[in-house]
Amino acid sequence: MNIKELGITPGPWSLPHLADDAVDCDCGYVFGSPESLTVATVHKNNPKDKYQSVYPDIEQAKANARIIATAPEMYIWIYGMLKCADDNDMIKAAKLLKLGHEVVEKASGKVWKELVDAE
Repeated sequence: MNIKELGITPGPWSLPHLADDAVDCDCGYVFGSPESLTVATVHKNNPKDKYQSVYPDIEQAKANARIIATAPEMYIWIYGMLKCADDNDMIKAAKLLKLGHEVVEKASGKVWKELVDAE
C-alpha cells in the first residue's frame, strides 16, 4: 500500500528552518510535498518564555525535525524491505539498501560512514 492510499501527505517533506543553520529563521514548520501543507511543527526551548521552556533544546529539536521530515522515505523503505522479504527477492532488497543509507543519513544529518565509524 502506498503513502497516498494511506492518506499520508506524500514526500519529500522539508526540514523546518530551525534545523537549517544556513537560514536566519527559527520556525519549526515541516512542509509536505507537493501541496506545501504543514504536516508537523517542531518546537524548541526558549528559556525566556515559561511556556516554551518545556520544549527540547535546539540540538534535540533539530534531531526531531530530521526524523519527522524523513517519515515518508522511512515508510517507503520499510515497506519495500518487508515486501522483498515476503517475496524472497534479495536482489531488489540489495538495491533498496542504498535508499536505506540515504534515509538514515537524512534522518541523522550525518554521512553513513561517520555513523558506522562512530560505533
